[in-house]
Amino acid sequence: MRKYFSGFFAGLLSIGVITQGALGAKLENRDAIAVIIANSEYRNEIPPVDYAGNDGDAMRSFLIYVLGYRDGNIIDLRNAGQAEILAVFGNERSHEGKLWSWVRPGRSDVFVYYSGHGAPGARDKRGYLLPVDSDPATVEINGYPLDLLYRNLAKLRARSVTVMLDACFSGASEGGMLIKAASPVFVKTVASEVAKGITVLSAARGDQLASWDREAKLGLFTSFALKGLYGEADKDRWGNGDGKVTLAEVRAYLDDEMSYAARRRFKRVQHASAVGDPKTVMVAEIPPETVASLPAKPISVDESKLPRGDLLRGKNYLNGNRANIGQEIRKFYNKDL
Repeated sequence: MRKYFSGFFAGLLSIGVITQGALGAKLENRDAIAVIIANSEYRNEIPPVDYAGNDGDAMRSFLIYVLGYRDGNIIDLRNAGQAEILAVFGNERSHEGKLWSWVRPGRSDVFVYYSGHGAPGARDKRGYLLPVDSDPATVEINGYPLDLLYRNLAKLRARSVTVMLDACFSGASEGGMLIKAASPVFVKTVASEVAKGITVLSAARGDQLASWDREAKLGLFTSFALKGLYGEADKDRWGNGDGKVTLAEVRAYLDDEMSYAARRRFKRVQHASAVGDPKTVMVAEIPPETVASLPAKPISVDESKLPRGDLLRGKNYLNGNRANIGQEIRKFYNKDL
């Protein structure tokens, strides 16, 4: 079995083969809470989202190694059904789901990331997150409404709330139409009202399609958003070079680089949507260049070369092979990603 490099790297960090000092200072945000939903394998003849799992892995690494989220404070759902999503965010009657119970009012920063299908309501034209067990033909019954998500998040009394959505809500996807035998007409959804104080970045606007980055094996939005958040968006063309990344800088970077990639690769119009105060700081301290390269491309490690069992139990093996491991890490850092 093969695992992505990010997990291997985390193991090396945790057992001291490499230290946080080698990565630069890491600020810990002890009270921050995140929710990652990566939905790739759908039922009811809905096409899969090939790279949603990779998106979730890359975002988890970003949250831990850049924003300082504790691993135990991340609610990580893979192929989540309707019941699981309701259990985390609550429903129309109550916002007091799992996320609410984890948040420390006034102290917790909340980050919600979703990669998977979105769908429009056939009657109300609202945008819905699509659980893996839902039917897009009846999404108004078994989907999760975006406006409900935003309302319930606003009730958490968190210090800040950030939402990133690698999904579109047009009824189509990179893998095909969500409703089988439906005509390929994209639906333009009604914009969901976002409460003041919530920052939202999403992959596409209105009736646009969210593309995939098949080279990086990530969603195109996630791929470019992470590049921007790891420091590209602070460079002269899009930012002011102050060592921070703001919402305005990320949006400028995505409008330039992601939209160009969609047009050049797929002859497709895709513009990210951003809601919130443009001055909102998304990354307070840009990480060293070595860390910045981590999520850009999933790297695999052949576990046949590692001891059996959990990676942490291989400490003696790793200590005896520091030179080889260090060489592999240096090779990884020097790759043109």
